[in-house]
Order: sequence, then structure tokens, then C-alpha cells
Amino acid sequence: GGINPSNHIGDVVIPDRWHHHSEAVYANPKPDGTGYVLPQYFKPPYENFGFIFPDNVAVIRDGMDKPVDQPAFPADPGLLATARRAIANLPPLNWSTNTAHVKVGGSGIAGPVFMDNREYRRWAYRVWKAECLDMESTAIAQTCWANQKPFLIIRGLSDLAGGQEGLNAADFTEVPISRHAALVLQAVLREMPR
Repeated sequence: GGINPSNHIGDVVIPDRWHHHSEAVYANPKPDGTGYVLPQYFKPPYENFGFIFPDNVAVIRDGMDKPVDQPAFPADPGLLATARRAIANLPPLNWSTNTAHVKVGGSGIAGPVFMDNREYRRWAYRVWKAECLDMESTAIAQTCWANQKPFLIIRGLSDLAGGQEGLNAADFTEVPISRHAALVLQAVLREMPR
């Protein structure tokens, strides 16, 4: 779903880094109502959403002695450059009465939840300046980071992650919008050296 308010259903985004939004401490309120009781070890790196205090993920890979806090997993710079070249030659992607935009750069966030809440959406955009939110991409990015493999993730925005009024349209838009992402992927593959 699109988190950046300038994005629309049908747009395609290719973030240059991916964050976990669900790696978090869920805290009890203080008895006097002045905040939340946080564990002593925890120093919140981000603004909280009520009782939810997001955190960076601790990760390790071959060649490291101990885990490090990782705020984001960066996409491959070479693949990002290829994507920028590819979209320069892309024909218009039409959706409904609009022409979809394709954007390279910015943040993506992911976590194991179908997010359909406008207040969480506003908060997530404020905290991470995220272009999109999905359920899989940061796990893929983390796996690539751990295995030292380059990656690029292309996402078609089938909904607004709670930014709409009423029913979320994802059930009806997922298939046609996935075609936009597939067309962008094909353009990126054509631009890559053989």
C-alpha cells in the first residue's frame, strides 16, 4: 500500500532501503497516565505509535563477531541505477483515468500485518518517510543482506494502506496493478547487461 500521500493506486515504487516497522516493544501505560513503562535496556530510536515503540532489528552475518542494530537494508546501488535508466524509456502505465507514476528511491517498510489504518499510515510516513508498506519486502531485503546478495524490490501500489474512505480496494486492484510492477521489472531486466 502507498504510504507517501503523493502516491496513488497504480503507481510503482522502487525503494532504495527497507525498514521493519513491526520490530517493536509493546508497552503498558504508566499508572499515572504520563507515558509508558519501557524496559531498561530499550532506548526508543523512533517516535512511538501509542503503546507501540518501533526498534531497529539486530542482525548478524558471516564475518561478523556480534549482531548489530540495523535501521534499514539498502538496495543495490547498481540495480537502482539500472532501474532509473529503465524507467526513463518506459511507456505510460495507465490506471483508471490516471497515468501511474514510477518512482525510484525513498524508503519502504514491511511487517507481518495487513495494514489498513489511516492514523498508522500517517505516523509511518512521518517516522520513515516511506513510499510504501507491505508484508514481505523487508524480510527479503534482510535475507539478501545476511547472504550478501544484491537486491532490488519493485512494488505496485494496489491500495493506500488505510488512506481511503471505506473498503480497501486491494481485493480488486491487486491483479491489474501487479501488471504495472511486472512491466517495470521487464524494463529493468532489459536494461541490465547480458
